[in-house]
Amino acid sequence: MKNLHREMQVFFCVACGDDHGLAHGMECPMQSLRVLLMAWVACAALSGCEQVTSSPSCRAAPRVATPMETAALLQGVIAQGRLATRGTEGGRPAPVILLDRTACNAASTCDYRIDTDVGAAAFDAFAPATLRRALHDHNAVAAELELPALAGVVPVSSATLAQVSDWPDWAGFHRTYPHSAGLMWIAQPVVSVDGRQALMFVAFAQGARHGRHSLYLLLRTRSGWQVTGERVLVES
Repeated sequence: MKNLHREMQVFFCVACGDDHGLAHGMECPMQSLRVLLMAWVACAALSGCEQVTSSPSCRAAPRVATPMETAALLQGVIAQGRLATRGTEGGRPAPVILLDRTACNAASTCDYRIDTDVGAAAFDAFAPATLRRALHDHNAVAAELELPALAGVVPVSSATLAQVSDWPDWAGFHRTYPHSAGLMWIAQPVVSVDGRQALMFVAFAQGARHGRHSLYLLLRTRSGWQVTGERVLVES
């Protein structure tokens, strides 16, 4: 039991960033085995640690947004006029056609790619590294995009798109969806550990030479998700 208590104590100190104190023979302020055990169980549940070791690395990490959160994030991007849409339908903004599969970063298996290494140092000033790594890691492969209904957004499968519009022929797209604002595809967004920030990849195009791929950093507020930054990755 004494050894277990010590290992738990080492775990907690390192998880709290107090390994310096341990290295100098000092004791962590947290002494209760019960509290240490609760802390370890919570951390293991959040980040998938399998066991306590003498050099633990258990850390909570950003997670994939839920379908409801993804819808709210996308609505925040659209509502704040971040997409340069064209035309209206009946006095209302023209609908956006949204692919029902996510973009991903594996060149050989992704039909729609995140075409920039978002973990690169060039993005350090734009968004936290933990969020950027999570966005990369959680979008290794494409996933089905199942969202609640969104005003002004019409989901379509890539198979349907190819069948009805000879995709990627944009003339065929506009014949099939003459009143749409354009085509959009997204990656699975990620949300910070505290639930206050999110990072999202959104690609929006209206033609072969009229499109933009961007990263959006959003902040959760009382009125919903607000875009606090945009980094354009590709623009034509």
